[in-house]
Parts: sequence; C-alpha cells; structure tokens
Amino acid sequence: MKVFVTGGNGFIGSRVVHRLHADGHELRLLLRQTSKTHRLEGIPFERHLGDIRDPDSIMAGAEGCDAIIHLASLSAWEQIRSPLMREIVVDGTRNVCEAAKAHGGLRVVFVSSVTAIGGTKEEVVQNEDSPFDLPAEPFIYAHAKRDAEAICRDYAENHGVGAVIVCPCEVYGPDDDDFITASYLRDAIKDWPALAVNGGTAVSHVDDIAGGIAAALTKGTPGKRYILGGDNVHARDIIKMTLEAAGKGDKFILQLPNGLTLWAITTMARLGLPTPVHPDLMAHAVHFFYVDSSRAEDELGYTWRPAREVIGEVVGWLERAGHVSADGSQEPKGAGRSQGHGQGSARARGLLEAAHLPDALGAGPVSAGARGGGAAHWWSRELGAAQQDSRRDAGRRRGCLGRSGGLR
Repeated sequence: MKVFVTGGNGFIGSRVVHRLHADGHELRLLLRQTSKTHRLEGIPFERHLGDIRDPDSIMAGAEGCDAIIHLASLSAWEQIRSPLMREIVVDGTRNVCEAAKAHGGLRVVFVSSVTAIGGTKEEVVQNEDSPFDLPAEPFIYAHAKRDAEAICRDYAENHGVGAVIVCPCEVYGPDDDDFITASYLRDAIKDWPALAVNGGTAVSHVDDIAGGIAAALTKGTPGKRYILGGDNVHARDIIKMTLEAAGKGDKFILQLPNGLTLWAITTMARLGLPTPVHPDLMAHAVHFFYVDSSRAEDELGYTWRPAREVIGEVVGWLERAGHVSADGSQEPKGAGRSQGHGQGSARARGLLEAAHLPDALGAGPVSAGARGGGAAHWWSRELGAAQQDSRRDAGRRRGCLGRSGGLR
C-alpha cells in the first residue's frame, strides 16, 4: 500500500520507514525544507513539503495514499511548555484524522507514548486499561498525547477512520546520533559517580518498536491502543547493565534520594539558577513507567529483545563510533556534553535514566551517603559544578519521554 508518514526522518520514524520499505510499501514523507534525511539514505520515497500544523498540507499529503503513520511530535524538553505542544501533538493529530476521513477513511497509526498510559510512584506494571492519574502539571506531554489518542478514538468510532494507537516505551538503539537516549548510557560510562534516582522504565530496541508500528498498520484494531514495551528495568539497573557492557561493572553507582533531588532542582529553577536537568524531566525521572505488552504480542505479533541485549548493542555502537573509548574517557565526536536549559553537567544527567521517558526518554549498589546530610553536602557540590558547566557550554539538551524515543 502507499503510506503517508509524518515524522519519518526521526530516530524512530526513520526505522519505521526502513521497515515499511522492506515490507514492500510505497512511501510519501512529510518533511520541511530544512529536514535532515541522512537516516533515509538508500530508501526511495516521495518528499511532501508541509507542516503538521497546516491542515491543507496534510490533506494534500494524504491524497492518493492508503494509510497514514503519524509520528510527528516535539523532541526537546525546553519546548514542553510551548504553545507548539498542543498545536503539534493535539491539533496535528486532528489534521491527520481529518485528512484520513476526507480521503475515504484511511488507515491511521498514531504513535503515542507510554507516558499516556501513566506513571507510578511504586513498581507497578500497567496495561492499556490502567487508570491514569498523572497531574496535568507538570505532565503536559502525557496529557497532550492522551488528548490526541481521544481524537483518534473519536474518528475511529464516529467517522469511519481506521485509527490505531501504539504507545512505545523508552527507545534505545545504535546510530542515535542525536543522543536522544544514547546520551544517558554514554554519560553513565564517562561520569563518576554514575547517578540514579528511584524510578524505572520499560526498555525497548528501536527496531522492535518500528516492527510493532508496522504491524499495527495491518493487524491493529481501529480504536484500540497497544503498548510496545520491553523489559521493565529500574534506573540503577540500566546504569549497571551499561557499565557491565562497557567493562566497568565495578564502577560506583550513587542512587540519589528522590525528595532531596526534586527539592534541589525545583528550588534552583524558582531562583532562576541553571539546573543540571530540566525540572519537568526530573518529575518524570522519579516515576516508574513499567508496562505489559501482552496485547501487542498477542494481536500484532510484537516481539522485543531483552534490555541487556539492547543496552549492550548501544554501548557497542558508542565505542565503535568513538563516542566513548575503552576507558570511557573519549568525548563525543562532533558534539560536546548534552546541554541546554542549564542541564550542563553530565554528573547529574545520570538522573535521566529513570525518565521513561522517555524521550526515553527509558542499574548496583546504593551508597549509604545518599541519605542524610552527607547526600546534601555532595549534591550541593555537584550542583555548583553543574552551574559552572552550564555557563561554559551552550548546547541544547534533547530529552526522552518514554517514549517513544523522546519527545518526538
């Protein structure tokens, strides 16, 4: 069939495009004039210039197609409170569904996120029908995705559109040259100590997620949502697996207390000081996004590989690409530390491992020093270093919401 793909040049989207091509589909991709397409080399596709926010361009892009796969979304934490969030995630999804309706009720696969399923304070495994109780503040992205899902269900139930919803968990894979989730593993290898908080996520391989999305195109039931998950892993265990894959299994892992860490980050943000991680990301990091993929496995034939295998493959790519050396000291090629919104210190970015988030947003012993005054003294020293790094560096931090490989 001929498939119109939005967001097809991104980390996950490009793998979906490769999978669709391998399955014999004809492809039309929504792109902007400035879109990077290096991940699509060797894949024949029709380029359709437009914008997900422009109903006319989406209507034109869907003309002559049999189906739409909708991945377009935001990808940066600093945009989470932007008006673009709802314009792209919610209104953009409505534009896609309206185009599908106008062209005879096309098949639609909407790529949502496990953050729309919900997050918990304890290690609870959720499914597609679990109650959602994350507050709108600060979980803006999760609520936007849920609102977009509601649009898809409405068009499936009342307007003849074959809309299927998939909810990817935190997505990892090689060739993550934007360091959407690979940065977390890279920094765990490079930094001392490696940091974690009390949170966790399901971990998936980008090719498994792409396979699940492609399967939803032909096997999914309209109006249904499908979780695309993997192994449910605590943040410290993600770090532990990473260090073991890098030959650094004896490296010290410090698990920071959630309350102290949240207090420090939010206090710094209120005072206008640079923070080592985005405050909104920190709110995600201290939750568990554990999920059950049984429905997708049973109905779509979705399969996923173990987290240790996924992480090992990414660490291998980081080493081969020169982003870390055998001793973990090599700076990333062509890019410094992940930066932006004052998230300048790699010391604190180990906290991101719990997010997801993820993008993706997404190991070991726990130090006794992580409790009481010792932790407060250590954290104060590390935040001071983070501020210095933030003032020195001016890069942009991309985050992951579990997603589906970050805020897509």
